[in-house]
Amino acid sequence: MGTEKKVMAVVFSGDDLMRKMDVLKNQGYSESDIHLVADNNKRLDTIENRTGVESERVNSFKDKFKSFVSGESSVREGIKSLGLTDQETERYTAQIARGGVLLYIEEDHSKVL
Repeated sequence: MGTEKKVMAVVFSGDDLMRKMDVLKNQGYSESDIHLVADNNKRLDTIENRTGVESERVNSFKDKFKSFVSGESSVREGIKSLGLTDQETERYTAQIARGGVLLYIEEDHSKVL
């Protein structure tokens, strides 16, 4: 079946991020299941150091080059890779542009029977 990516929340403060991560951990998700997307790489560095959660960095040189070629922003491109509808992609892209951090989980459903 493969892996499934599911958006869990967009948060705008460090405290909200830590609370949401605690909720996800209490639901049985490990730090390796939780991923973050944000437009501010310095903020992601701080979050990674506090939590150990993996983040997806956007607006690197490679992302900016791809954006130039494709005509799409690197944030939008990253959100689009989650397999969301166009409406969801637009909403989450706008929230990240306003300083939000998107949390999503990645579950592996390819378990051996």
